[in-house]
Amino acid sequence: MIELIETTHDMNEKALADLETLNVGYEQCASGYGYRPTVRSYNLIHFVTKGTGYLDFEGVRYVVNPGDAFIIPADHIAYYEASVQDPWEYAWIGFLGTRADRYLGQILQVTPEHYILHNINTSRYFDVITHAADLKGTSASNYFKANAALYEIFGFLTEDLSLLTIGHHQLTIAEDVKLYLDMKYANIKYCIIIGF
Repeated sequence: MIELIETTHDMNEKALADLETLNVGYEQCASGYGYRPTVRSYNLIHFVTKGTGYLDFEGVRYVVNPGDAFIIPADHIAYYEASVQDPWEYAWIGFLGTRADRYLGQILQVTPEHYILHNINTSRYFDVITHAADLKGTSASNYFKANAALYEIFGFLTEDLSLLTIGHHQLTIAEDVKLYLDMKYANIKYCIIIGF
């Protein structure tokens, strides 16, 4: 198993951000290897490139094959294991943030089996994740690269699932004004100081 756990910011800071990577990794699992039933405070998406396995989630057992991804939302208990005959290889990304539930919810709504995405090009997700997982250390550069991987994955998912929007809502006038002020604050402050 190769894994990068992003530690530049703590869990509380990540939870308050819009969308943040917590960890990324990849593994060729041993025959029958299982990950115990666990509840996590973050979301996980696994992308299976080879072999098969099973996801036990909310009383249902899903068979997961190459070209599938499985989603485990935060605060849900799940168990998953590799097939004995043909154990899977997968890459995963763990993430959280104030918009994570909204983005994930839109993905879950467009998939027939909610927690399983079938027939996607998992190799391109695998490539993005393995590149991020192979980063060494906890530098600011790696923090941005790990988060870039998360945004790239959501970009791919938006394409693969033909989502027209993700997390989009019409801004109220108050939100629009606040956004403008947030974006222009430095210029407004500068103009006031020099007397324009």
